[in-house]
Amino acid sequence: MFAVAVLVAVGVPSAVAWRAYAAEVAVFFPRTPPLLLPMGKANIGGLRQVTIPTRIIEVSAWYAPSTNGATLIFCHGAGGDRFQLIAEARTLAREGFGILLFDWPGHGNTGGRVTWGTPEQEMFTGIVDWLVAEQSPRKHALGAIGFSLGGYVLTQVAVADPRVRAMALIGTPSNLNDQVRLAHQRWRLIRETSARWALRNNGLDLDGPQPAQVIARFAPRPVLVVGGTKDTTVPLELTEQLFRAARQPKQLWLIDGAGHGQQVAAGGDAYLGRLVEHFREALLQP
Repeated sequence: MFAVAVLVAVGVPSAVAWRAYAAEVAVFFPRTPPLLLPMGKANIGGLRQVTIPTRIIEVSAWYAPSTNGATLIFCHGAGGDRFQLIAEARTLAREGFGILLFDWPGHGNTGGRVTWGTPEQEMFTGIVDWLVAEQSPRKHALGAIGFSLGGYVLTQVAVADPRVRAMALIGTPSNLNDQVRLAHQRWRLIRETSARWALRNNGLDLDGPQPAQVIARFAPRPVLVVGGTKDTTVPLELTEQLFRAARQPKQLWLIDGAGHGQQVAAGGDAYLGRLVEHFREALLQP
């Protein structure tokens, strides 16, 4: 009986710890297959394949020039690729916005390793550099949309890059430490510790500046924060924390019934229309 008790006491927490580790690796450090859907499926006029050289890596992307004087960069989340924000891109392209859809390292058709850290940040800066050069001598206003960890990286870079004149953050964690804590309430001591180890072991700096700590520096440029009331990956608490940390001009848009990544399914035209309105006001007003 003693041996069984020891096995249970050690084995159950170990199994829980392993599941926590596996879950964190699956969410934050996926190894996604190459992009399979052809560019024609994007259904965006003028779209073309581009390869963007950055200091870190060559980025695989699609680009459609602007007809209204503003271009938007779309930053997908973990485990996704450039198609993850395709509904948003189609809607904004129809309004004349230029579109830049790309794959983060280790996702889609971009090579490299996933870290959600400095390499991704430097890669995003390289994408902005490329867009500025592509649009020269006529400079377009630049904005960006970030989903989940794409928004996590976007926030950290955009606050220090005045070329990004507006952004929308969708399902973006305000602080990864808080996200890990909220995601591992059961067997918290074991699961949370294991999850933190998994993240740090894969290169993510949990002690670095978090979005809620830096987003105030984005002002006076406008930011739209979008969350879902049923999001369990980035709970509403974190969305509201991110919004509170931002300074004016800012807007909060909560989509009733939306889980993580379900903003289009749950929010529909109202959500897409809010994005159009946000970027029109932020980038197209004289």
